[in-house]
Amino acid sequence: MQSIIGLVCARLPRVWLAAACLGLALGACAVPEAPEWDVDTIVPFSSEPLEIVDYLPGSVGTDTVNGQSVFTVEPQQGTLGFSLGQMCPSCIHNAILPVPTFEYVDSLEVEFSDFDLAGFEVVQATLTLTVVNGLNFDPLRPDPDPGAAGFLELEVRDLGTGALLRDTVLNGATQSIPGNTTTDITFSLVDATITDGFQVVSHVFSPADGQTVQMDTAQTISLQAVLDGLQVAAVIAFVDGDTLDESFLVDIDQDVRDEVRERVQSGGFELELIHDLELVGDFEMSIAGSPADLFS
Repeated sequence: MQSIIGLVCARLPRVWLAAACLGLALGACAVPEAPEWDVDTIVPFSSEPLEIVDYLPGSVGTDTVNGQSVFTVEPQQGTLGFSLGQMCPSCIHNAILPVPTFEYVDSLEVEFSDFDLAGFEVVQATLTLTVVNGLNFDPLRPDPDPGAAGFLELEVRDLGTGALLRDTVLNGATQSIPGNTTTDITFSLVDATITDGFQVVSHVFSPADGQTVQMDTAQTISLQAVLDGLQVAAVIAFVDGDTLDESFLVDIDQDVRDEVRERVQSGGFELELIHDLELVGDFEMSIAGSPADLFS
């Protein structure tokens, strides 16, 4: 091959020699492609944290207690009243007679849906039950003999699961709730899970003891429950139908912008969403050169 190339080239005029030999040489080898460069240029951008409280209903906030981050929840409360006529159907209105035996069960439910909550894990909280005896006699009928005394039993249960959270008994053998008085019972709740709300079940038993009063069947006993001082480790909140709109502006230095304009032909954005929330819903984002362009 080399001898043939030399012969052909020797017979050509000098002016064509280099071109002819070059053409033969290129014909014998592949023509290299021009190099293509893929250069990653990181342009200064920004990160913008969204506060966790932005995702939560107004009844929920955040706080730090003993170095631990917790949610704070507004007091959850409710009130229920039941009249003597409800508790004692055999009682005769305005009659002056011995109060007959009666037994009555009712429940107060405090639903978290009224507060845009589905449930939470309690670190600690205070539960106060207030019994207001609006009757003109003591339904416990105090008696040193437990078998002859009445009682008021109160059970606090998780509304979602029915699990017992706390309970107490006001026993007429050792306690009394005289007419037109208020009795407070306070519990501490620690490391409890409450879903949907809580329920207070009231069971009153009032025995006959010959006590004679003028019965007013409209008089009531009321029960109030307040879950307060709530410090919560985790919250399940309703945000269905709500939209969280956030926007922020990134100001890139003029020198950097000039450099990008002169050198960069194409590029893209890399977005990273870092969170420790369990969220269900849609996430939409827009990028524009100015707020006016974003909302045009």
